[in-house]
Amino acid sequence: MVRGRFALQRGEREVAARCFWEAMRRDPEHRSAHYRLGQVLTELGQPRQAAPFLERAERLLQLSLVLDDLFYHRTQVPIMERASVLNEGLGRIPEAFSWAVAALQIDSGTAWAQSTAQRLAPLRPDLLRRTLKETSLAENSDLSHFPLPDWPLAASEETRITDVSGAGTDSVQFADDTLRTGIDFQYFNSGDPETPGARIFETTGGGVGVIDFDADGWPDLYLTQGCTWPPATGAKLMSDQLYRNIRGQRYAASTEQAGIVETGFGQGVSVGDVDNDGFPDVYVANLGQNRLFHNNGDGSFTDITAFTGLDGALAELWTTSCMIADLNGDGLPDLFDVNYAAGSNIETLICEENGTHRSCSPRAFDASGDHLWVNQGDGRFVNVSEISGLNVPEGFGLGIIAADFSGDGRLDVFVANDEVPNFYFVNQNSAGSVPVFAEQAMIAGVAVDGEGAAQGCMGIAADDADGDGLTDLFITNFYQESNTLYSQATRGQFFDATRKAGLRDPGFAMLGFGTQFIDGELDGWPDLVLTNGHIDDLTALGEPWKMPPQYFRNSGGGQFRELPASQLGTFFSGRYLGRGLARIDWNLDGLDDFAVSQIGSPAALLTNTTAEHGHFLTIRLLGSVTSRDAIGTEVEIQKGDRRIVKTLFGGDGYQASNHRQLTIGLGDQICVSSLLVRWPDGSQQRWNDVSADQSVTVIQGREVLYKSCE
Repeated sequence: MVRGRFALQRGEREVAARCFWEAMRRDPEHRSAHYRLGQVLTELGQPRQAAPFLERAERLLQLSLVLDDLFYHRTQVPIMERASVLNEGLGRIPEAFSWAVAALQIDSGTAWAQSTAQRLAPLRPDLLRRTLKETSLAENSDLSHFPLPDWPLAASEETRITDVSGAGTDSVQFADDTLRTGIDFQYFNSGDPETPGARIFETTGGGVGVIDFDADGWPDLYLTQGCTWPPATGAKLMSDQLYRNIRGQRYAASTEQAGIVETGFGQGVSVGDVDNDGFPDVYVANLGQNRLFHNNGDGSFTDITAFTGLDGALAELWTTSCMIADLNGDGLPDLFDVNYAAGSNIETLICEENGTHRSCSPRAFDASGDHLWVNQGDGRFVNVSEISGLNVPEGFGLGIIAADFSGDGRLDVFVANDEVPNFYFVNQNSAGSVPVFAEQAMIAGVAVDGEGAAQGCMGIAADDADGDGLTDLFITNFYQESNTLYSQATRGQFFDATRKAGLRDPGFAMLGFGTQFIDGELDGWPDLVLTNGHIDDLTALGEPWKMPPQYFRNSGGGQFRELPASQLGTFFSGRYLGRGLARIDWNLDGLDDFAVSQIGSPAALLTNTTAEHGHFLTIRLLGSVTSRDAIGTEVEIQKGDRRIVKTLFGGDGYQASNHRQLTIGLGDQICVSSLLVRWPDGSQQRWNDVSADQSVTVIQGREVLYKSCE
């Protein structure tokens, strides 16, 4: 396996394939070997040959997850049946037989266990063999035509990773302007300091949304709030908060004036124009009923949840992140709910491990399927989750991103799941019809990490990290799990580039939540900012609880280096329980800032104060044939001899909704020679010689590029 990884690092895919096949021959049940081999064969243009290896890796992973379920539910006969069925399908007869016997010891009348034990009994002479020969891919495949490694004893100088940018600066800095700007907010998670451990819903924190609700051009902030849970009669009501941007100088609390009354247990938030009237609306994810607030166009909102068909339908669900985006291409934005755990015990259960009380793994609860609500055009939304192919089992969703990953003009959806494989819903529909998705995360290479293991995935950042014109995905993960960078090699096909990018080790001792790509110094290469913080106070066991945020500078070509906190600003030297994080240019100076919500600490607004930075071009997109939000639109600019591609995403990761504009760093270029806009409906527009250091608005179908150079 080590040689296979090293071969990949050297770009020797055929050698890597041989190494992973040899590892699989030595251990026919090595999940990572199967997965890595399937990935490499796919990259080599052999998807048909790759399919059996990826399928077996997925089944081995499913078995691992079922065994995890049995750890929490040790006497559950239905879970034992799943373990037995999976083992038998994998040709692991001894284990399949053993789970049937174990089930009979609990309930001797269990029909499936009786039949399984009787059917497998004749195979008992083969029980010393772990896997049947006819089901073993290691014994029924021959990849000996691929070359073995032929390397010198010492690593070649060619394998060393170098800075390829030739430009840029490490002097990225942020100032904590929270107090100065008048933001005074702290998320309440209903935690009880007198009770050891935490209920699982107390750990996810709140979201951050960027919205220009009064259409004055200055980005405002929406912060979701928790509440006492379960709701208690007479308890002090808490509400989400809306802050109005006063011309880039300060923020003013505007919740009451705007008519926002949202006292539920808030999670994520999505901003979008659901009726295409030119004024952004707000969709709030809750533990319990989600809420949709319609922007009246006069600086106020109306709660239209009851009218839309959402009221009551979501009362028993727990939505963590949500999204407003047109998923069927009819020009009407739809709603997507990323749902987490289900069951009444999510409100009470606290787990114990080795004598320590702590929040439970999501595997201790039932999973909750994600929901899609299609916009009917008359203010109502219809739940089409079942017929759209979203009824995929075992999803504990936390983050979401939508983009046209496949390049076919339709929005695909990536969902980050906690402790189980991620979802990658590939859009199959024709424009205007009911959306139909095919879940293809394992095939696409984003279900699990490069070793074939499911991770505790939370945050998602999306951008073209390596400059090849394709969107890559950065995922934050649980403590003592590496964060993961999925690099898109070809349209819709990703591979784990975390180690190669220098992002594996720095995040291993962190527990990441919100994250975004930000070009802090405007050199044209997207950097990464992320917020961290544990879900339990396990300091007595030597695990960190509050954690510092991190900033990784992209030195070019998707190579990252963590910048020291002492250089970045005082905020980065602090310790927090960070959760939702959104990108915003709140003072409209062309430098992207960010806002973060935290548990146990006030929300923070970080202003980018980098002194030495490049030029920029900021682009706002307005659809006319497509939905007004124009989610999925791609912008391509020519910067000298380099092409830069940016995408307007939906979802924006973990419980976040970013500033709805694209900021493109230009380095020392003072003019863009070519600006190309590709709209979701396939139409394109191009402009030449656009000057730098300005914000332009592009309206679909109009020839005028507002504020472009003459």
